[in-house]
Amino acid sequence: MKNKLLLFLFAMLTSASLMAQEEPSTTNDNTAVETTDGPTGSADEANAINNTLDVLSSMDSVNQFAGNLGYNYIGGEHYVTLRLKPEITLGKWGVGLDIPLSVNVENGKFRSEEFKNGVGALRMIRYVRYGVKKRDPFHIQVGDMSNSYIGYGMLVNNYTNATSFERRKVGLGWDVRFGKVAGLEGMYSDFNVKSFNLLAVRPYVRPFGNLPVPVIRTFEIGGTYVGDRDKTVENGLEVQHNLLMQNKGINSYGADAGISLINLRFLRLRAYGQFAKLDKKVSIGELTAYNVQHMTAANNELPTEDQITEEDIATNARNQAIELAKKRPEYEGVDDADFENGYTAFEGGQGYSYGIELQASLIFKLLTASAKIERVNYERNFIPQFFNSIYEINKDARILALANVTEPTKGIYGSVSATLLEKVRLSGALMLPDEIGENAPAMVNVNAEVVNLFDKIILNAHYIKGNLLSLDNAFTFDENSLAVARAAYKLNRFLTVGVDYQWTWQQVGEGQFKPSNRVMPYFGFNFPLNL
Repeated sequence: MKNKLLLFLFAMLTSASLMAQEEPSTTNDNTAVETTDGPTGSADEANAINNTLDVLSSMDSVNQFAGNLGYNYIGGEHYVTLRLKPEITLGKWGVGLDIPLSVNVENGKFRSEEFKNGVGALRMIRYVRYGVKKRDPFHIQVGDMSNSYIGYGMLVNNYTNATSFERRKVGLGWDVRFGKVAGLEGMYSDFNVKSFNLLAVRPYVRPFGNLPVPVIRTFEIGGTYVGDRDKTVENGLEVQHNLLMQNKGINSYGADAGISLINLRFLRLRAYGQFAKLDKKVSIGELTAYNVQHMTAANNELPTEDQITEEDIATNARNQAIELAKKRPEYEGVDDADFENGYTAFEGGQGYSYGIELQASLIFKLLTASAKIERVNYERNFIPQFFNSIYEINKDARILALANVTEPTKGIYGSVSATLLEKVRLSGALMLPDEIGENAPAMVNVNAEVVNLFDKIILNAHYIKGNLLSLDNAFTFDENSLAVARAAYKLNRFLTVGVDYQWTWQQVGEGQFKPSNRVMPYFGFNFPLNL
């Protein structure tokens, strides 16, 4: 459970610097970080580390022919992987590609799994876009939806439909403004005809948009709907995915309002408030069926003499669901035998937050900085940014995580970042509940990025720690810590050689953890395209 909590915290809190611009930039202050509950050495995990570090190294040219050559350990086999990532911008149009070429070191075979299932080889087209969200009056993007957000991010923030190359989906994102007083932003995650997938829509109005008063005309009110009816399944899995999505999927609603108090070329200050509700009920019967699948899979892994009967599995699965339901006030005093399958085991909650966000660019952009602070108030069974970078990995697990939020949370969320000379970037974030405890732990993360400050040396590092019961332990490594880093040397303006490093803890038994380290050398290239 602690490992899963850490993965959630890692995705929710990963922050990147926001570069202040003359035009409004995105409100998202998080970068897409892929995580996985899969075994060590899985393809998802390798991609998670690579993508985390690639985002931290995001000071490259918009027009570029980039890539890296490195080593991966996937599914117990050794691979040399060449990954090509060209990006081209022509006017308001932009195209990004992602082409992985992996060869097995032992037998020399090409790894073709990355081009099977789903959209197949079309996933090499990472995205095609027109315009820039929140800057141009018309923006549309097809393909990879990484780093997507809706409104101020209360429900959808740091979302991705590409948890790995093999699982990348083709989605659609848009933001269209009608004159100065109204607009519509939204996203659809996956054009898979077998299912109605994640849909997010936010109409918004600027009622004073035609007034000549600079501050008043920026006042914006929006309403958000996010729904998912995903019923797709993956063949060959012991545990069926999207089981908890079968009954009406999940719906969520939100409302927000914000205003730009200062909107200058070099300084932007916004104030905002937002409310959201997750409308999802999971019955005792549904949770029992979910538990049966997972208990059966775990039981099959045991030696034959230690396995239990299907009847015992069914009993244990139902008892677990009932124990969760008994935490609900309306079921106080109900006997176990009186619970029916239709009774609610748990349901989504609601929450709100309000705060301010500052972006500044000083001394001709020699120093850019951003800061954000929010007062948060979340009821039990509510998770902010519910639709984020780990949502598509396992939607059932994401829904079940709501049941683990057993107490309301009140506190402060803050983040700050600064970039010096467009070469050194530092950022950090802190979630600080009013009363830190097991039901309301604190969370902290720190990022650092150095590019070309020391001539040809590139350094990146990221640290996250969750489940904090005291800030005194914020920077001590234990089973709730995760750190990734990249050190590289630029051979010339086009070629780079380096090594990626991950430090974390791996559970080896009930309540037992051991450090887990991963070192991945690579050879990269980046050719700017002067178009």
